[in-house]
Amino acid sequence: MTEKKPLFDKPIDELRKAFVRARFGQKNVFGREDIEVWLSSQYHSEPGESVPDRSETGFGVFMLELVSSLKGADLVEGLSVYAGIWLDDIWRARSREAAGEDMFFIQGILLAQPYSTFCAFEETGPIIILQSESQDKRLAFYFKDNTMSPVDEEVVIDAIFAKWRNKNFEKAKDFVYEACKKMIEQERKKAEDDFDRAVAVNADGTKIVHADEVLVINGHSQLLVFPAEVFRQNKISRAGMLYEHYPEYSSADWNEAKTCAREGYNVYGWLYKHWLKRRADFNISHFIAYLHPDLFDGKTRFITQLEFCPRPLPEGGVEVPIIRIDK
Repeated sequence: MTEKKPLFDKPIDELRKAFVRARFGQKNVFGREDIEVWLSSQYHSEPGESVPDRSETGFGVFMLELVSSLKGADLVEGLSVYAGIWLDDIWRARSREAAGEDMFFIQGILLAQPYSTFCAFEETGPIIILQSESQDKRLAFYFKDNTMSPVDEEVVIDAIFAKWRNKNFEKAKDFVYEACKKMIEQERKKAEDDFDRAVAVNADGTKIVHADEVLVINGHSQLLVFPAEVFRQNKISRAGMLYEHYPEYSSADWNEAKTCAREGYNVYGWLYKHWLKRRADFNISHFIAYLHPDLFDGKTRFITQLEFCPRPLPEGGVEVPIIRIDK
């Protein structure tokens, strides 16, 4: 007796990991599948070895998370702890040079506020911290286009990145690294949840199918309807072509669906008819319909064939008539 070939060449856990990597690689997520390896290499780079990559496929993709991590925080404390704006004389001299034409204005402020300090980074421009003699009140401002404005979270992040290559400020790298890791874990959790909810996955794990119901066609005479839950543990193989159907965008389908419903055809008969037509036209293996609430009941249904399903079939399937509703 010939042993039945498994639906997938890889274990489901490997497909799950492959899906997560593919999700990381999407442009609207991180834009690179190796985001964790990349982050680790950035973190472990030697001081002065490289400028942190702040492009759209680098730290730029983490900016919202980095800014969010400072919401509600003491920004002056953030500047002090992570960017080291309590500068020694060497850094103060460099900052004077970097401040450029703003230096004259800053010197006047420092003379009037002797307990204040300032720093200037290429990324931020000059930043000044005003502090009372008792040190119980501190305010931070930055200069841009000859305007003095309160420091916000983005300016603090810029200052932190400016300290990235300074060997004395590992706290700056730690802050960025931990915030980025948190965002990666959040995206991993969303991808894993999406994979776990899927009823079908392709051979390399990069494409999945979500549905409210699964319709399994056995030959030309039997149609079994399953709740989606029963295929989430033992998934269907999304092999071959998948045809996606959006009847709400097609006036012909819309009118036909309303006619079918009026004449007593059930949703399964209508979808089976469309599956047969698309199979003949395009040699499809699977068919998914995103039904509008005004067309039958609005559920998403995935239609597949018995050969792509795990065997034995899970419990919970109900055979349904595919032509007319019994009256």
